[in-house]
Amino acid sequence: MVIALILAGATATLAGAGYFVWASGRRAEPVVHHARCPKCDQKVRYGPARAGQQIPCPRCRRRWTLPATGEPSAQGSALPRRIA
Repeated sequence: MVIALILAGATATLAGAGYFVWASGRRAEPVVHHARCPKCDQKVRYGPARAGQQIPCPRCRRRWTLPATGEPSAQGSALPRRIA
């Protein structure tokens, strides 16, 4: 009886974990746009909802408007980091 309960619990746990692994693979990656600051050339990532908004550059703090069409890419892509 105890062995049957242990096996049932293990089966339920593995089934639950399998579902989350399966479900995580089905999510679409969000689209992220890239643009460069017109003053200091800092690369900025932003979502489509922020297109056309004014933002301060993270590096030089100059306010500028994000373009409506940036360089779209998947968020999971590796972006080179600038080391200053």
